[in-house]
Amino acid sequence: MDFRRSVLFTLALLTFAVACPATVPLASGTFVRVDRVAKKSTVIDSAYLGEEDICFDLESTFTPDGDHELQITIYDGGGREVYQAHGTVTARGAAWDHRVCHGMDIERDLAGTWW
Repeated sequence: MDFRRSVLFTLALLTFAVACPATVPLASGTFVRVDRVAKKSTVIDSAYLGEEDICFDLESTFTPDGDHELQITIYDGGGREVYQAHGTVTARGAAWDHRVCHGMDIERDLAGTWW
């Protein structure tokens, strides 16, 4: 009888886990050029490989409050991974934002569409 209860309990837990999938926060991002003197950012759709102060801004307004793991991977124009960051963002009021700045290597990184 105890074995039967443990099997039913296990099945109930599995059913609950399948019925309650984790929500994945959705975010949008843009590349920006940062002017550190004027303390402002301008959204860009292109940049030269030798430019400094190019960042990637992420934001979300539909995220459950609390801490969420964040992984950002940037690929160059040839599809090669050039940067990866791991961290945690904390959503408050269903919103969070995060900025990643990465210098490009003109000897190694390829021009083209980065993603």
